[in-house]
Amino acid sequence: MEVPINLATHLASSRTDKMEPKPKSGDTQSKLTGLSLPPAPDVPADELAARLSNIRREMIADKLDVIVLTDVKNIQYFTDFRAVSWYFNSRPFFVVVTANDLILFGADYEEVHVNSKPRGFSALYYAGYADQGAARVAGSIRDLFKGTTPRIAIDYGDEMLGRGSLPLIEALRGLAAGGTVKTASPTLWRVRHIKTRFEAEMKRTAFSICDGAFDDVIAEAHIGITEIELWRKLQAKTFLNGADEANPLPVIFGKGDFTYGRPPSARRLEEGHYVWADFRATYGGYSADRNRIARAGKPKAWELETYKAVRDVT
Repeated sequence: MEVPINLATHLASSRTDKMEPKPKSGDTQSKLTGLSLPPAPDVPADELAARLSNIRREMIADKLDVIVLTDVKNIQYFTDFRAVSWYFNSRPFFVVVTANDLILFGADYEEVHVNSKPRGFSALYYAGYADQGAARVAGSIRDLFKGTTPRIAIDYGDEMLGRGSLPLIEALRGLAAGGTVKTASPTLWRVRHIKTRFEAEMKRTAFSICDGAFDDVIAEAHIGITEIELWRKLQAKTFLNGADEANPLPVIFGKGDFTYGRPPSARRLEEGHYVWADFRATYGGYSADRNRIARAGKPKAWELETYKAVRDVT
């Protein structure tokens, strides 16, 4: 599997950038160009099979009969199913994993999309909204384990927030051994923490998207640009470089008044300001997260010494 990457060597992580005063009007217009990057490739079938085998091994170790997946990252990880309707909270997807089954649950209008290509899972559908989907999931688990009380876990936990609902939890508790639904987070992370070569390549591509976007955008920065303008340019360039998702967090200007988490504002860049950005890109479901800093104008000797000392430590 080859994913084309064609980026200049990234320099921003090891230098302070000097931004010149704003050029003449009309010289700073961004061109709508980006990397010639195709959509993320399908996960190889043997890799999906290995992931499923690994989670089933961990389910045995944790004495689990069923894991219910509600988080988009977990669902994609085990099914490689992709849909723009992830963003519709009212009709979520669910997945049920057992020793013998991998079942995707979706709204009935998803059937054509699901059947548009071969899949490594079976699919069941529901009419209505999230509550009807929860009832469909619970009913299917009941049918799979007739006469028994399965040990059930759901993917709520560290870095897994999911899109379940109280009716889903109550329905699962009504089926589960001892009326208890456990967290599947530790079980899932033992599988997902170990990255394969395919996953590593997806991560490398995501980082290349981030790096190139920042380099291009910081090269266009000028005295007088606002935080929100730079933020928008960075997000736009990240998408143009091939990201599936691009959600930069802070883009902040200042001389020491650092406030992490403050949304970008209309503050204008001044001589001596530092530009600090925390931004990310997702490619094929794999995210890259970068922090970068640049300075407006020529840094003083003490600033260079401090910067080098911090870099040497970190």
